[in-house]
Amino acid sequence: MHPLIGIPWNERQEVQVGNLGEETLDEFLHSRGYRSMRPNANGSHSIDRIYFPAPGSPIGLAHGIHWADAKTYARRTHYPDTGINLDHFIEYDRISGELGMPGIIYWVDPYEELIYGNWLEELKQPRMIQADNGRHYHYPLTQTTKTGAKIFFPIVHMRIFARLQTKRAELLRSKANRSCEYPHTPMLWLFDDPRDPQI
Repeated sequence: MHPLIGIPWNERQEVQVGNLGEETLDEFLHSRGYRSMRPNANGSHSIDRIYFPAPGSPIGLAHGIHWADAKTYARRTHYPDTGINLDHFIEYDRISGELGMPGIIYWVDPYEELIYGNWLEELKQPRMIQADNGRHYHYPLTQTTKTGAKIFFPIVHMRIFARLQTKRAELLRSKANRSCEYPHTPMLWLFDDPRDPQI
């Protein structure tokens, strides 16, 4: 029997972690003048939110209405990237076309202690990255892992949206289904000014 059979949706660990990430993203974007809509459904859904500028908001059209999906997990350990399920990526591409609306995939990363991401169209652009080990990787990179087919994107081409407060990052790490302790993987970004905005 599958270990998740019989466990209510909202009690599953990955769902609880995902909900924390969505709440974190909501808090950040709402503080920046956005409002949001969410799927009217319990259970799995294709996208998490549609964000739109609140009335009178100074947000420009370039960062106006967009769909969004939040991924709440740490970057990969031995690659300079992060990713998503390949079938989710295909679904996002379909949704963008059907809605005629751009979308952003956000990662709430408890290891880097950041919210980062990019527009779907930017993530699709081919790029070549040389890692610290000297190897070259061509992105988007598709691989079959033990949890299925994935597509990965280089973190150095992500937009950084916000820092996570230490307590929030610790909470996310405590609930993660894999270790976020990478003793041989340096963080990609360090902030010099402790006054940088946090969420």
